[in-house]
Amino acid sequence: MTVGAPRSAVADGKLIVDGAAFFVLGVELHNSSSSTTKAIDDAWISVEKSGANTVLAPVSWAQWEPVEGAVEPAVVDHLIARARAGGQRLVLLWFGSWKNGVSSYCPTWVKTDQQRFPLAQDSAGKVLPALSVFVRENADADAEAFAALMAHVRSVDAEHGTVIMVQVENEVGVLGASRDYGPLSEQAWLAPPPEYFRGSESWSQVADETVRAEECFMAWHYARYVDHVAAAGKRAWPVPMFVNAWLDSDIDANPMAGGTMPGEYPSGGPVPRMLGIWTAAAPHMDFATPDIYAGDVADRARPYAEAGGVQFIPEMRRDRPGQLFRAASHPGSIGMAPFGIDSAPDHELDALRRSYAQLEALVPRLTASERPDRVAFHLDDDHPMQTFDLGGWRFDVERDFDPQGEGNLPDGYGLLIADSAGFVLAGSSVVLHPWTEDHRNPGWVLECRELAPATADGGDLVDVRILNGDETGGGRLIRITRENPPGFGPVPISASTAGILAFTLYAAD
Repeated sequence: MTVGAPRSAVADGKLIVDGAAFFVLGVELHNSSSSTTKAIDDAWISVEKSGANTVLAPVSWAQWEPVEGAVEPAVVDHLIARARAGGQRLVLLWFGSWKNGVSSYCPTWVKTDQQRFPLAQDSAGKVLPALSVFVRENADADAEAFAALMAHVRSVDAEHGTVIMVQVENEVGVLGASRDYGPLSEQAWLAPPPEYFRGSESWSQVADETVRAEECFMAWHYARYVDHVAAAGKRAWPVPMFVNAWLDSDIDANPMAGGTMPGEYPSGGPVPRMLGIWTAAAPHMDFATPDIYAGDVADRARPYAEAGGVQFIPEMRRDRPGQLFRAASHPGSIGMAPFGIDSAPDHELDALRRSYAQLEALVPRLTASERPDRVAFHLDDDHPMQTFDLGGWRFDVERDFDPQGEGNLPDGYGLLIADSAGFVLAGSSVVLHPWTEDHRNPGWVLECRELAPATADGGDLVDVRILNGDETGGGRLIRITRENPPGFGPVPISASTAGILAFTLYAAD
C-alpha cells in the first residue's frame, strides 16, 4: 500500500478529517488509564456512555521505550484498535520529557542517568524533578522516541485515520522557580536574546510591566525544545500537533486554577501572554491550547483562538455541561474534552451524553463555510440572567421557571445560532424572552419547532412537535425545560425536553 498524507489537517480555521470539517466532542482519560490493555477496556465503558466522538489518551515515553532504542507498541496498538472498534477518533497525548512541568514519564534509563540527562535547578542550586530544557541530548532522546511513535502510527493507522491529532508534551514549564538556573541555562541567560526580541541586548531587557523576563526566557527555550520534538515527529507522520498550557490565574477558589507567579504555574509554558513567543519559536506546532478548570472557558480560551486561528480545549471540567456550549461558541472552535471521564459518575455521563447529542446535531452549522453568528450562555446562582443581541433581536435569558418556589435551580445553558432561516437553540433549563433591538417592544413567536435527529444514530434534524400555546407562553417566550420539570400545581409543563428548537420571531409595527 502506498501511504500518502494524513487524513486530518488544520486549515482555514477548521479541523479537517477525511475531507470534511470535524468537531471534536471529546473526553480525556485519566493519566494511567491507557497504560495497560485492561485499563483501556475498563475506561471505554465510560467513553461509550459519554457519547463522545473522540478520545484523548496518554502515551508514556517510559512505556513506549522502556529500553533505549527498543519500543513496545502493544498498548498503543490496543488503544488505536479500541477507538477504531468503537467508532471514535483518537488524539494521542505524548507524555515525554514533561507532564505537568515534571519528568515523571521519562524512562528509567533517562531518570537514572543524570550525568547524560541533566535536570533543571532553582536559584539555590537545588535539583528540580524536570529535565533541563537547555540540554540537547535530552531533546534528541525525546525526539527520537516521538519520531518512532509517529512512524508506528503511520504504519498501523494511515489507512484508517483513527489518530487525528497529537499533543506534544503536557503543560510544560518550570515549577518551583521562575527559570532554570543550571550551568547551561546560565550560559543562555548571559547570551543575547534572539532577533524576535528586537531592541533587547540582554534577557533582562525583554521585561515590561506585564511580562517577566525569566518567563520569556523559558518560553523561548521550551518552545524551541518542543518544536525540535514535533519536527522529528512530523517528518515521520505529519498529523496536526499542538501544545497545551497550565494557565496562570488569580482565581483562588479552585486549586486547579493555577497561580499568579511563574514557578507557581509552569514558567515558560504557552500561557496567553507567551503565545507570540511560542508561535515564533515553535513553527512545527499547529496551534496552542489551554487547559481550563476555573472561570469561564469562552473568556479564557479566546486568546488561543486569536493567536492560532482555531480553539481547542483538551482539558476542562466534566461536571459543568454549560461550559461545553460556551466552549463551542467561538467561530474558530474545533471542540473540547472534559478530563477524567473514566471516573465520572453516571449522572455526569448522562448529562455529557445529552449535551454532546445536542452539539452533534448542530455541527453542520458550527462548521459551515459561512459560520453563522452565535451566542452561548451559562446561567447559575452568580449569573442568573443575561442579555444579548443576535440576528436583529435582543434576548433576555434566564433559568427555567421555579413555579413551586423550591429553589435549588439547576444551571441553565444553551447555544443560540442565527442563520438565514431564523434561530436554532440547544440547551437545558433556559427561557428566552425576545425583544426588538431597542428593548422597547416584545418579540413574538412566529413559529417554533422542536427538533431531534431522524434516527437513534443521528442523521438530519426532523420536526418532533410544532410548539405553541402553553409551550411558548402564548407566543411570548422560547423555553427548553430542565429534565423532569415541575408544573404549575396540577398542570404539567410540556415544553421542549429534547433540547433543540428552531424558531422565528415577529414584532408589532
